[in-house]
Amino acid sequence: AQASNDAANNARELDDLYTLAHRARDSENIEDGAKYYGQIVQLYPNDPEAYFFSVYYQQLNSQIYKIPDAAYNIRSSIDPTIDLIVALPSDKQEQLFSMLAKYTQSAVEMLYYNADQKLTYVAHTQVRGIDPTSKKACFDLIEHCASALKNTARGKMSAFKVYEYILNAPKFKDMINEDDIWRSMHECDPSFDADSRINAKVSQQQTAKKIENKMSWGLLVLIILIIAVPLILAIFVF
Repeated sequence: AQASNDAANNARELDDLYTLAHRARDSENIEDGAKYYGQIVQLYPNDPEAYFFSVYYQQLNSQIYKIPDAAYNIRSSIDPTIDLIVALPSDKQEQLFSMLAKYTQSAVEMLYYNADQKLTYVAHTQVRGIDPTSKKACFDLIEHCASALKNTARGKMSAFKVYEYILNAPKFKDMINEDDIWRSMHECDPSFDADSRINAKVSQQQTAKKIENKMSWGLLVLIILIIAVPLILAIFVF
């Protein structure tokens, strides 16, 4: 009977803590999120949601100069979180994978924004903008999340959405290879036609190159005419 009462009390305690944790998450209260998810993970270290968010909120409390470390620590929590998720019944996994994808994107947005607001000195002048180390750390975080989810049986659609986010994020445009992203999206969803997109891109590049070549030849002819016509006229005059 005592064991039954203890189990009931533990279940109520967990429900109460999750109510407070979800309230903090919904209101974007980072301090309370760190507090309540931290309490849950101490009681239930194998709870994937609590494990991920205990790291997530702890790192989002970091100061601006620690942004690369914060991104790295959240990234390091992704694989253990996935291991905890896949240990659960299959009907619970997709929702948790979706949560992991959504809030990893959220972490990247917040960390990137904070880094982008930082004032740094370049040639003795204050410049506002993200530094290369922080930018790479944010990209590595989101890319690892996509790759890790892609390698699970029930997280592929969440991975697809993360790859879609990466592909459409202007801030990472100079860090990605579109062909590789498309191929990864096809691995997640075979109905996604990566080859057609790659072939269309190649065709566009070839067309652009032909136009560029024609313009170059046209410019060359024009230059020759500009030089040659006065010379020809001069010959006839004299």
